[in-house]
Amino acid sequence: MPDAEPRAGTTSAVEPGPMGSEIVDLTDTALDDATAAERGDGPDAATPTDRVPPADVAMLTDRRERLRKVAAIVFVTVVVLGAAAVTLTRSPFFAARTIDVRGASHVSRSEVLRIAAVARDTNVFTLDAGAAERRLERDPWITDATVSKDLPSTLVIDIHERIAVAVAEADGVLRLVADDGALLDHAHPRDAAGMPSIVMADADGVEPSLEAVGGAARAIAAMAPTLRRRIDAVSILPDGQLRVDLSSGASAAYGDVAELQEKAMALRALLDYAAERGATVVSADVRVPSAPTAVLTGGEVVAP
Repeated sequence: MPDAEPRAGTTSAVEPGPMGSEIVDLTDTALDDATAAERGDGPDAATPTDRVPPADVAMLTDRRERLRKVAAIVFVTVVVLGAAAVTLTRSPFFAARTIDVRGASHVSRSEVLRIAAVARDTNVFTLDAGAAERRLERDPWITDATVSKDLPSTLVIDIHERIAVAVAEADGVLRLVADDGALLDHAHPRDAAGMPSIVMADADGVEPSLEAVGGAARAIAAMAPTLRRRIDAVSILPDGQLRVDLSSGASAAYGDVAELQEKAMALRALLDYAAERGATVVSADVRVPSAPTAVLTGGEVVAP
C-alpha cells in the first residue's frame, strides 16, 4: 500500500504498524479541537450554564434578588424618614413658646420682637438666628444682638444698647448722640435735660460734621458721670480741636481727640484742687493731660 501524503499544516504521519496495520498521529487534530472548545466555537464548546453547576446558578440568582429587595427597603426607609423629619421640624412642636429678651432698656420688648421678626408661633428649629441679629443691629439704639436657640421651643435674645451722652443738631433737628457718636432719636426735652450739647464754636447756624460729632461724643463718654453732669457743652473749634464749656462758665482747652480718659481725669483733678482751696476754675488747659494748668478766681495760675 503506498505511503499516505502528510496533510498540509500538520506533523501527523501514517506509519506502518505491526502486522501491516497503520497508526495515524492525531496529535494536532486533538489539540485543535480542545482549543476550539475552550473558545466556545468548537463542536465540544461548553455553555456558561454547563460550566457553572445548576445549584450555584440558583444561589447567585437568589442572592441578587435579596440584594435588590434590601436596596429597595433602604431607599423607601430613607425617603420616609426624611419626610418625617421635615414634617416634624415644621410642626408646632418647635414653636417658640418661651422668648427671653435680655438687656433691652430704651428699646421695648415688643419692639425687639418686631424688629427681629420673632413671635410665639416662630419655628425655633428653622429660624435664621443670624438674619434676626442683623435686623436688630440695624436699629440705631442696638449696638450688638445675639439670638440663641434652645430646642425645642425657647429663644434667648441678648441686646446691648448704646447710651445717649449728648445732643447735637443734625439736618435742622436736635438729636440724641450715643457714646460712640451714632445719631439716635430726636431729642425730646425730657431726654435732653442735663445732657451736654455738641456745637460748632463761633459758627451760628453751622452744623458740625458727623465725624466731629463722633469725636466730641467720645470725649464726653470718657468722663465720669459726676464730671459729665458739670459739662454744659463741647465746642468744636474751626481747626477741629475741642473745647469743654462747664456749666459754671469756665472753659477747658481739650485739644484733639486723643488721650480722652487722661484728659477727663486731669480736668476733674483741677476742679477738685480748686474746690479744696475754696476757689473756682476760670479756665483750664488739659491738652497735655500729664501737665494740666488752670487759672483760678483772682488770677492765680496753678499746675497741680
